[in-house]
Formats: sequence, structure tokens, C-alpha cells
Amino acid sequence: MQVGAYLMNIIDKILLNKQFNIVGSLQSIETILLTDKGKSFILKKMNDCQYKCLANISIGTLLIKGGIGLVDGIKTMVMLKPVANNIIEVTLKTHLRIELVFVAIIWLSAICYQVSDRQNVPLWVNLTLFPTTLICFWGVYRFQEQRLQLKIETLLKAEGNLPI
Repeated sequence: MQVGAYLMNIIDKILLNKQFNIVGSLQSIETILLTDKGKSFILKKMNDCQYKCLANISIGTLLIKGGIGLVDGIKTMVMLKPVANNIIEVTLKTHLRIELVFVAIIWLSAICYQVSDRQNVPLWVNLTLFPTTLICFWGVYRFQEQRLQLKIETLLKAEGNLPI
């Protein structure tokens, strides 16, 4: 049970979560998000108060303007929650990227294979190459996710709604 909690703690640190309050109604916030019309990001409504925002350009996943639709590319979930009269809590949240999980599984498999004494490549290569690759991919994704969240936040705050 402690291992699961520890793993969840690590995953929470990897993800980007941002929360702020803004003045307005749910409908006015949705209207503001829809006014972008794909200039900064692509907006997809998931349910009444939840939206998926996709970056127009996703370097890490090689998608431009939504791509073919097999993967979402760089995305952030936007959740709106009324907390008081005309005050909306906006939560921006990313999810764990499956590409990072695949690289980690390949890395661990390669180490297990090399430790089993069937290696042709020195173990130190796997101990540096794969973690470096993993960190580089994560850094590229993180930067793009931060930029997407900043675009969303800037749009919401620039439309006359003052953050609280």
C-alpha cells in the first residue's frame, strides 16, 4: 500500500496542476474559451464543466493542428467549478503521457536483459542513455504543457475577467 502511495506522489509531481479563481459565470468563461477559435489551442468540450485543450503544434508528438486524431498531442484538461456568486474556480490539469511510460518500460527491460548476462552493450550505457532520453522527452512535453496552460490562463484573464 505504501508503494502505491509513493508512486502516486511521484506521478503527481510529474503532472502540471494549476488552479485560480476568475470572476464571471460558467457561460461567460465558456464563451471566452470559444472565442479563441483555434488560434492558440483547440478546444473540445467533454461535459458541462470540463474541456480538453489541445496545442496547435505538438513538437514531442509531431502533430500540427490536431493531426490525424490517433493521439491528442499536448493537452490540458480545463475544469470549471462555481465556488461563489460569479466566481469560478479554474483548474488546469495534465495527465501522465503514455510515451514516457513506454520509454520507462523499454529502459527497465533493457536493464533486466543486460543484467541477465547476455549484453553486448556496457551496462553504464543503459544507466545513462535511457534516463537521459526519458528526462529529455519529459522536458519537451513539460515545456509545451506549460505554454498551453499559460495561453489558456492568459486568454481567460485578458478578456476583462480579473483573477481573484
